Amino acid sequence: FEHRALQAHAAVASDPIDTSFSSALHAASLPLRVEVERLSRGSYKLRVASERPRKVSVVLSPNGIAQVRVGGGVVSVAEYLHELCAAASSGQPASDSRARRQLCTPPPVPVAVISLDVMSDA
Repeated sequence: FEHRALQAHAAVASDPIDTSFSSALHAASLPLRVEVERLSRGSYKLRVASERPRKVSVVLSPNGIAQVRVGGGVVSVAEYLHELCAAASSGQPASDSRARRQLCTPPPVPVAVISLDVMSDA
């Protein structure tokens, strides 16, 4: 089985966002260690390997699950962190704008074109 890195972030017990974020971080089974610096409530600086640190905003979903704000939407903490680890492993920086947009943009909805031929009684 694959190696999983231990994560060292300890949650601030009085902060539900931090508690949920910490749980998601530890449950994600990441291949690389993520350095986490809590800046304020819901705001973190994350660094994976030698990548530049990324400032992220974390919010709670209505059912209490931590999610990372991305563009105009949100993604799960695990999905966000796995992408950062994959980018760090490949040696290519993760593109904040393009890759994150792909994560939170739903696939296009196919549009059916209906043609109605009207027959006239001439």
